Amino acid sequence: MRIRTGSLVAAVLLSASGPLHGQSDLGGIGHVEGRAEAPIQIIEFADYSCGFCARFSRETLPALRREWLETGRATLRFIGFHNTYYKQGRDGGRAAECAAEQDAFAAMHDLIYERQAAWLSRGGNRERFEAWAGELGLDVAAFRKCWERNPGQKLLESNTEVARDLGVRATPTFLIRGGKIEGALKYDELRVLLEAQLDSLFPQYDPHTIK
Repeated sequence: MRIRTGSLVAAVLLSASGPLHGQSDLGGIGHVEGRAEAPIQIIEFADYSCGFCARFSRETLPALRREWLETGRATLRFIGFHNTYYKQGRDGGRAAECAAEQDAFAAMHDLIYERQAAWLSRGGNRERFEAWAGELGLDVAAFRKCWERNPGQKLLESNTEVARDLGVRATPTFLIRGGKIEGALKYDELRVLLEAQLDSLFPQYDPHTIK
């Protein structure tokens, strides 16, 4: 089932009949936030140069982390891929994966989206991202070596193939329990959707009490 944002009622009716083809095989890719035992897995496909992805990161992700990831009710698996509509996302992915080698993926991810306008308009060069790595307290020399090796290129290409196989075209796209949602969900939309999923999993509980 595909659901576009804009209709909250439609979002609540997200199908839970089973995973999309291939969705169950995504455990080895991307970067996960949240507790492993969480009952709901949110999978986000995003391009680092996508403005709507940046909006989700800035406006929705903080509340999602606070209310769902940190409380153990959900996990978020972020999968960066290259949407051909955008031309500069590869540099963002390159920087994020190099930060990931120093266990700082989430911090770099947030900076990439928070400062997206600056690096897209002025160029996502190595020196800019190195400065951000230093700002985050990372080993800049190690970051530079990683940038030259560029492990993010193969990962981005591989993730793009996975996205294509799943029929993911729009950014961001979210997969949740068999449903596909396209667009930068507002937190209130996402909250209602997730509470409906918890209710289907644990009908005897108030979703607000599940920790």
